Amino acid sequence: MNRDRHAGSLWGALVLALVAGVAPARAQGLPEEGPRSELDLRTLPVPRLDQGMVGFYERQLAQIDQLIRLGYHSRANALLEELASGGGPTAEILNRRIAIALAVGEHELAVSLCREALEGRPDDVGLWRELAVALTARGQRAEARAALDRFLALVGEPASGFAAAVDILRTAGDWRGAVALVDSARTVVEGPAFLARPRALCLLRLERVEEAAGEVQLELDASPFNLQLLRRDLLDAESPPLSPAFATELERLAASPAARPELAVLAANLALAGGRGEAARKVVEPRLDQTGAALAVLHNAGTLVRELPLLEEDLERVAVTDYLLAILPALGDRADLPVRLRQRGLDDLAATCAFALEHDLLAGTPAAAAARFGELLDRVRAGNPDSEHLFAAQIQLARFTRDRLHDPGAAAGRLERMLLDLDLPVEGVALVRLALGETYLAGRDTVRARQVLTSLGRDTTFRAPAGHAHFLLARLDLAEGHFATARDRFAAVALDSPAAPYANDALELGLVIAEELQNDTGGPDLLARYARAVWWELAAEPDSQRVALQRYITRAAVQADLTAAQPLLERARWELAELEREAGRIDEALAELDRIVLDQPAGRLAAAALARRGEILAADRHDTVAARREYERLLLQYPDYLFATEVRQRLKDLP
Repeated sequence: MNRDRHAGSLWGALVLALVAGVAPARAQGLPEEGPRSELDLRTLPVPRLDQGMVGFYERQLAQIDQLIRLGYHSRANALLEELASGGGPTAEILNRRIAIALAVGEHELAVSLCREALEGRPDDVGLWRELAVALTARGQRAEARAALDRFLALVGEPASGFAAAVDILRTAGDWRGAVALVDSARTVVEGPAFLARPRALCLLRLERVEEAAGEVQLELDASPFNLQLLRRDLLDAESPPLSPAFATELERLAASPAARPELAVLAANLALAGGRGEAARKVVEPRLDQTGAALAVLHNAGTLVRELPLLEEDLERVAVTDYLLAILPALGDRADLPVRLRQRGLDDLAATCAFALEHDLLAGTPAAAAARFGELLDRVRAGNPDSEHLFAAQIQLARFTRDRLHDPGAAAGRLERMLLDLDLPVEGVALVRLALGETYLAGRDTVRARQVLTSLGRDTTFRAPAGHAHFLLARLDLAEGHFATARDRFAAVALDSPAAPYANDALELGLVIAEELQNDTGGPDLLARYARAVWWELAAEPDSQRVALQRYITRAAVQADLTAAQPLLERARWELAELEREAGRIDEALAELDRIVLDQPAGRLAAAALARRGEILAADRHDTVAARREYERLLLQYPDYLFATEVRQRLKDLP
């Protein structure tokens, strides 16, 4: 409807413009002509448009440009056709058609349109550039070179023209042509480092690693602030894997005392990408006595810290973590660095400690790791007590002490000292109290755990930790046999915090308790057996939890009526499968998931069990054929599965 309205307004404006152009002729006494045919109207000269129509066309073209930028090419093309039918500016419309053709890969059409436009505008620089792009994409190298020559002859600024031409050749994969063009450009544009970065990338594609390393050095000597651009280009996911010889050559060049510190930082980053943390330290550490080098390393460390959660390879994560834990403490003590930068470095150190503790990226024994991280966090607190990540790292260290060193007393002592810290932010107090409650539970001190968690649950300011405290209290009620209280508390948690990560668990546990209390073949006896497993889970004892789950399952398989719904039995088997997988017993985990499907095919977790079997087979067994069978079985048996779309995507991603 809007399109018809615009088309009508365009045709109306055209007719009015034609009438306005004919009326003066009659006023001058020229002979009147009879009615013209539609063909005659089209052959009249194009009248001059008033300012209103010019503004209208400009708005339409701006809208079309926005659609092209956003990738809505069909809609942009439709608007162009509408604009053309209404007498819009021909040259501007043709330019947009060329842009759309290039964007959608219709290079033959783009060549045709460019040649058509060049007939009327032979000196249009942009048209020659787009013609070169289209010809290069079609593989017509000779014609493309001729178009590039014409483009370079017409462009007003040689440096920008050569840069655009090199990008065209690189995009088309003509690495040799791009290198040759850079060499030619350097005879015109003064400066040995002109276009060194694209030349280095092309040389890498041609496996001329020593020349590429030399170009990288030239680029950083001339423009040290281009370090991030070079780093991005060399480590980009779409780039080819870096040659070890190239990384070694960069390290050799960076070892020279005359080399810029940015070169050492880049060489260290390439070493880290290859999982060689020791090599990265050897490149950087000799330069840290220089203030400029220390600043460059500190800025780069901030980038590495932000990228840590995005790394997928374990070898690279370990290398980056070890490098940061070795470099940042030395930078945080430098008196010649600005105070704010030192504090930021210490904050990055705290963030690295928290990440390493959370993901178990530790060197040496757990006791030695705990002592080392304790010393590092003490240094952070001394140099930057307002660190954003300090208290999160201290909480992670307390949990590590509790779960890995199995020393909940020491963990609780660390958390209690944190509560006495006057620098602790108000929002951090709630998180520390929550961790303290969990630690008391792990130490089986349920009295103090209830006191701390109940007090936290009454806090109306920080609702997320308060809701989590209620969830822990509900699990404690279940573990101690207060089934009705646990049921009601789980329901309240699910209603009050529906977006919390524990909300689904709270809802399911509340329903399971209510159903089990009314189960003719289950009841409080079986629920009490399951509650022992919950108790050991709160006490952070996975081995005892596994034994309790096995005992409950053995009893329930005999006592419960398997022809009826048994959601508690399903959940127990699911939890046991997760524990077995975490312990590395993959066969046992798969067997428990299979029992869920066999015993309760119409249960709540049957479809999810098949999905988890496929995930385990693909991730832990690397058996993509078996994983595919499980996913296909899931889609056939449970087509209404809530996460069926995700399962289909997993199927597509399988090799």
